[in-house]
Amino acid sequence: MKRTPDRKRSAWKATARTLVLYNPEGSWRFAVYNDAGIIDGGFPDDLA
Repeated sequence: MKRTPDRKRSAWKATARTLVLYNPEGSWRFAVYNDAGIIDGGFPDDLA
C-alpha cells in the first residue's frame, strides 16, 4: 500500500533506521531502510 509522504515520514521515524553517508563532494545523503531493504534516499532536507 502506498502512503502519503507525510505518513511515510512518520513511519520512518517510528520504524525505520537511517543510514547517513558523507560523500567526497561534501553533500550529506541518506538512505532510510527497514528489514526489506532501502525504501528511500536523497538529501536530509527532504525529511525536514
